Amino acid sequence: EKRARLESNTPFVFLTNQPFPRRRFLYYELLEQIKNAKRFVRFTTPYFVPSRRLLRALIRASRRGVEVSVLVPRNSDIYVVDLASHSFYEKLLKSGVHIYRGVKPFNHTKAGVIDGEWGTLGSLNLDSASLRYNFEGNLVTSDKGFVSALAEQFDSDCKSAEHLGKTS
Repeated sequence: EKRARLESNTPFVFLTNQPFPRRRFLYYELLEQIKNAKRFVRFTTPYFVPSRRLLRALIRASRRGVEVSVLVPRNSDIYVVDLASHSFYEKLLKSGVHIYRGVKPFNHTKAGVIDGEWGTLGSLNLDSASLRYNFEGNLVTSDKGFVSALAEQFDSDCKSAEHLGKTS
């Protein structure tokens, strides 16, 4: 199945990502949801090295007035990933994306919420390897209670995180 079909009687779908052409269902769903976001996009990820398509989608969403926020650890457990992640910050901040760097302990959550209508939780990191080359699986949902809980957890985690300011 190419697209998550979330309906009121089945608001949860398990989507996978496989390192094969046309088998990255979760990646494509993520891009589609960001593209259609109207109010906000919020992601928590321990490893943030976005693909060109994901980077472009986040920047475009921010430029069209969507509040885009990403929560990453101050330091992950992989130093080279931290260096790669930091290389994207200036471009994202200039486009209005909010970046939060969490404090210890290391947050290994992989979750996202878009517009309070769609949420995801699972194994997919927002890094190129996870997005394009790894076998991953996430729960995707339109269930209001679950999406609300994801949003509340994101807000709570950001309260103790460092908010990187915009650059000019």
